[in-house]
Amino acid sequence: MAKKGLLVSADDQIRYESVQSYLQGEISLLELASVLKLMERQTYRVVAKVKKNGLKGVFHGNHGRAPKNKSSLFLKKRVQDIVRTTYFDFNCLHIQERLLEDLQLEIKRETLRTWCKEIGVAKNKRRQRRKPRPTRQRHCNRGFLLQMDGSHHEWVAGQEWVLISIIDDATSELHYCQFHYGETTNACLSGLRAIIERFGVPRFIYVDRAGLYGGQKRQNFSEFERVCNELGIKIIYANSPQGKGRIERTFRTFQDRLIPELRLRKITDMGKANLFLNEDFIPKQWGQFTVEPASALEDWRPVPEGLALDKVFSILKHRKVNPGETISLDTHSFRVTHPEKISLANQTVELRFDLKGRMTIWFAGTELKWERVRKPQRIRARGVA
Repeated sequence: MAKKGLLVSADDQIRYESVQSYLQGEISLLELASVLKLMERQTYRVVAKVKKNGLKGVFHGNHGRAPKNKSSLFLKKRVQDIVRTTYFDFNCLHIQERLLEDLQLEIKRETLRTWCKEIGVAKNKRRQRRKPRPTRQRHCNRGFLLQMDGSHHEWVAGQEWVLISIIDDATSELHYCQFHYGETTNACLSGLRAIIERFGVPRFIYVDRAGLYGGQKRQNFSEFERVCNELGIKIIYANSPQGKGRIERTFRTFQDRLIPELRLRKITDMGKANLFLNEDFIPKQWGQFTVEPASALEDWRPVPEGLALDKVFSILKHRKVNPGETISLDTHSFRVTHPEKISLANQTVELRFDLKGRMTIWFAGTELKWERVRKPQRIRARGVA
């Protein structure tokens, strides 16, 4: 019989009854050792402890004692109150980092997870059966392959923005990360230009089959594809979201960590969100998700000679010059003039609009002068009384 106030499990009861059977001569020492799953020498020790302490002899010496490193109930309640009111939408690892950074409270991860589960705010890891896919090895050199995509999400309450990111396949470093109102050609070209001005021209860029990147719906009609061709960048189109899994996992991490950080700081303006993202969040938190490249070599290339980035990063349109040396665009008329006073009648010229909307007109590599032609207003005839 178990003593009053002593918690005894079924296994403990079996161990105790087996030792009693041995002491009464019903089983041998080897049979007892087999039941206890112990060596013969250890079995002698258990028998001696049971003779001396009775049922307590089958327990470990620390049975019923609180661990020396057990957290106090006061600390537990304090942390749970903080999590419930402030960090309720953070994951457990993120909470652990913020408690250490903001309050200098160092809590073990599994202890914190247990406390969060008790108050019902722990995020459960998504577990899904997925089609097995082989892991693609990273490329060795920085600048060899970049992955680019946009994440449409409600990043702040009531506002859906697009987070356009470009990461290096070799290291998962974020070379560009900005919020935009839409995944537009201008937004994507702005990101690519920022990288080229800072590092150089990459060799390959990995994107999905969206039309703006030159996918099947707009093949050979994409401005992004044209810009990459002029710079010598090869575009690789992913056949599935899993194909560009590194940037997809990047967005999952941002949705998990960045949204509560923006809420905590009461940031609802896109400009302030971009400032916080690039000057605070990425420098402090993204380093733990990057890796060292397999090679110290880099594949960034200089911009090809003779290419002006302002001209390359533009929206290109073509127009035919009228006999009066004018062109038409969106109900407007513009007169064009060649510096060498060459007649442009019936020639096709290029209209390029840079990322800020400024227009330049080109013919055979020469920039033309232009001016807007104001159409005369027609005078309506008044009715006769």
